[in-house]
Amino acid sequence: MAFEPIFNPFPTRPTPQALRHPTGAFLHLLRDNFSITTWLLFGALLQGLFCLLLPYPNIALILPALTYLLFKLLHYLLITTHILPDPIAKTVIPGRSVPVFPNPKTGLQDEAGGQGVTAILLASRANTFRGLFAPGFKEVGDYFSSFLAKMNSDPTRYGYLGSNTWMSANGDQSTGSETMGLIYFESEEKLYEFAHGPSHTEATRWFMRNGGKDFTHIGLMHEVFAAKRQGWEGVYFNYKPTGIGATTKEVEGKGWVSPLVKGNGKLRHSKGRMGRDFAEDEWADYNRMDGEDEKAKGGMGKE
Repeated sequence: MAFEPIFNPFPTRPTPQALRHPTGAFLHLLRDNFSITTWLLFGALLQGLFCLLLPYPNIALILPALTYLLFKLLHYLLITTHILPDPIAKTVIPGRSVPVFPNPKTGLQDEAGGQGVTAILLASRANTFRGLFAPGFKEVGDYFSSFLAKMNSDPTRYGYLGSNTWMSANGDQSTGSETMGLIYFESEEKLYEFAHGPSHTEATRWFMRNGGKDFTHIGLMHEVFAAKRQGWEGVYFNYKPTGIGATTKEVEGKGWVSPLVKGNGKLRHSKGRMGRDFAEDEWADYNRMDGEDEKAKGGMGKE
């Protein structure tokens, strides 16, 4: 019995998370490159220039900030009173959703954890006060973007399921946070095929020129996790599609299929989401919190 999908198949592939807002990603990096104090000083300098160059300096000093604050307050009130929709909640999927990839033979999403998945974490950081403006740092980002664009040009060939990007919140430094890209592949073989291909080889040669001495101020890392069949799971509650949940896979005759299905029945619990067997009473405490339509029944293949 197939699970209930969240989305109908897409005729064309949705843009992966990491490629949706390239300008926004740069603005996040730029904002993170300077401390709050520095940004306040930039604002104070700009306001000082307004006072110096514009007539009525008192008005120039107060009016722009006051106007913007009033606009933000009005916008907040309109959203709070439901006159305007909340843009943050626009794409949130209510309730519980779970990633289940379509069966390659039938195209149905009927086997939780039935296929393996490989993920690579690629991270970079500038180990210098110059941060975003350090020599070579822009090129590192450009190469990463070119990897994603290359794979997205023919995702089925490259086994590319999707990707997203993150910024560190470890707090070990106040600016210039570590940035990370998370890329999902259908298999280890597809990952290594790309890693040894011309695009990644060119980037490696560029970075390692002169024995890597040109870019000792740039830190790079990667980690690879290859999860076999029944070795991974995910769950999202009142969440926007993200991570594996934001990937898509091409199914012949259907188009591009999102892995997200409703997280009811056995998908309510970890072993069920992995497609593993579990005892009748194993999730008794959780089942007491569920409605009848959500309660998990024992057994990997039972509903």
